[in-house]
Amino acid sequence: ATCTAWWAKEGGPQFHWLAVMPEAQRKGIATFLTVKVTTLLEELYPDQPAMLHTQTWNYPAITIYQKLGYTFVSGTKDFEKGMSILKDIAKREN
Repeated sequence: ATCTAWWAKEGGPQFHWLAVMPEAQRKGIATFLTVKVTTLLEELYPDQPAMLHTQTWNYPAITIYQKLGYTFVSGTKDFEKGMSILKDIAKREN
């Protein structure tokens, strides 16, 4: 697994990249890394909201970020469509 975060001159702390090899997925590694990196960003940049980038089609990642309490901000026209699909997925899983 890997992830990358940095301080951007415009936008403050950025959590930009997270990936887990297919054979290691669905074992909690992505959740662990997300929590760890978020905690580090909060320690390094207190009182600075961190921005976490993802793609609207990356439903597994978005699901993790939702469960961890991230607030979603639309940056594309696909945002509403993606959120609607996620709601449908959540309904089927419950």
